[in-house]
Amino acid sequence: MSRASLFAAVLLFTACAAISRPATADPASFPTIGGREGEIDFDSSIVAALGTAQPSARESTWQPADTNFVSIGAGYAVGSLGPLHDCYARVDGGIFQSASERVESATDVLPRGFVFHNRDRGGLVRALVSANLLKGSRYAFGLFIQAALPLQLDLAKFSTLHVNLVGAGSTLDVALTEPKELLHLRYRARFVIGSGAYDGARQSNAQLQLTNLVRLESARWLLPWPVGLAVGPHIEADLNAYRNEPYAVAYGAAAPDAAVGERIQTTSVAVAVMPYVKLTEHVSLEATYQRVIVGSQVPATQTWAASLRTAF
Repeated sequence: MSRASLFAAVLLFTACAAISRPATADPASFPTIGGREGEIDFDSSIVAALGTAQPSARESTWQPADTNFVSIGAGYAVGSLGPLHDCYARVDGGIFQSASERVESATDVLPRGFVFHNRDRGGLVRALVSANLLKGSRYAFGLFIQAALPLQLDLAKFSTLHVNLVGAGSTLDVALTEPKELLHLRYRARFVIGSGAYDGARQSNAQLQLTNLVRLESARWLLPWPVGLAVGPHIEADLNAYRNEPYAVAYGAAAPDAAVGERIQTTSVAVAVMPYVKLTEHVSLEATYQRVIVGSQVPATQTWAASLRTAF
C-alpha cells in the first residue's frame, strides 16, 4: 500500500466511524503499564462526576452533580498482525448510580425540591480493539473502534452517563525525550467521534472529543517508585441537539416565558490532571482530576477517578 493510499484510508476510517465513552474521565486515556505482546492487563476503576450540573444557562436550574461509575476490565496485547502493530483487544463493564435531578434554588419559578428525574442505577458493557498503523522508535499512530451496551440507562436524564453505542478514534504518541533519560517526556493526542445513543425522543448526543496530554515520568532510581504526571486540555462538543422534554414541559407550565431545557447540546473545555505511581513493574495506581473551565449545558463540572492496573 502506498503512503497516499494509507493516508486516505486513515482519513476515511476516522471520518466514518465513532466511539463509546461515559461522560466521565477515562483513566486509561494514557495507560502507564501493559501493551507488550502477549501481555494481559486487568484494572478496576472508580469514577465520580461531581461539581455542578448545568441543564440550561439560567443559574436557578443548576444543581449538584453526583454520578458514580465502578468498573472492571481486562485486555490482551496480541502484537503484530500483518501491517498492523500493537494489536490490542479489551472488554470492560461496570455499574453506575446517578442522583435525582431536582430544583435546588429557592429563586427558581418552580418550587424547590421539584423532581425532574429520580435517582437511578444501571450498567454498561464495552468492547474495544485497537492497532497502530505507523510505528517508529519514538512515535506511533493508531486507530481504535469501540462498542457499548447500556443496561437500564435512562437516556432522557441530563446528569448521567453519556453513552455512544458505536465509535472510533485515533491516538498519536510521541516520545519527546529518550526513554532512558532521568526524566522522560511524552505527548499523546487522542481524537474521538461518537454515535450517541437513541431511544425514540430520548437520546445521548453524538459527540466529538479531543485530548492533548503531556506526560512527565521520573526514572525508577530517582524515587522509591517511578512516578509520573500527565496534564492537558480535554474538549467535548455535541454534534447534534435534542429536546429536554421533562424540563420544557415543567417550565412551560409554570411560566411560558421562563421555559428552559428545550434543546440540549453540550460543549466544554476542561483541564485534565493525571498523576500515577508504578508500585511494581506490573502494578500501577492511577488517578484523574478533570475540571471544566469553559462550557455550556455540562452534566458535571468536575470528575475524579482512581484506577488500579495490573499486567502480567
